Amino acid sequence: MDLMNGKPDAGTLALFESPDKLVNAIEKVKAIRVKKMEAFTPFPIHEVIHALDIKRSKIPWGTLLMCLIGMTLAFTLQAWTNGVDWPINVAGKPFISIPAFIPITFEGTILIGGISTFLLLLAMCRLPNRSKPVLDVRLTDDLFGLFVEKSDPQYNVENLNKIFKDCNAKEIKYF
Repeated sequence: MDLMNGKPDAGTLALFESPDKLVNAIEKVKAIRVKKMEAFTPFPIHEVIHALDIKRSKIPWGTLLMCLIGMTLAFTLQAWTNGVDWPINVAGKPFISIPAFIPITFEGTILIGGISTFLLLLAMCRLPNRSKPVLDVRLTDDLFGLFVEKSDPQYNVENLNKIFKDCNAKEIKYF
């Protein structure tokens, strides 16, 4: 939170009391062609996602891939163990019995898919990230925030302050 010559060195954060004010501010900031901005809300808001033009996550595709790998590994383990490595003839049943393998195959699918989804989420969100400061602790309770990065070519403190004040920002912070 260093202020050098009255100008922020990382960006500007505006805090709002309602999601409607936040969405309104996002639209107005987009109108001046600012692209590097991020919204913070205490709960998911679909209007914010649409206003920021956030793309769909690739995590479901990773989960699907890892579930298929888990299913294949679980089935292959059972088939190899019962049919090749240690075949035991029990009451004339086949060594590789698909109906008998379904419960373990399902469990392997869910186990590998669940664990890999968690790890993929951490990797894609770059968590834990201890280098970024906490912008405001109230963002997880009852306030909504819009952070605009200073590195954006269209960044202008005066224009942003005017927009945020027009949108009834509760507070404006500089980082």
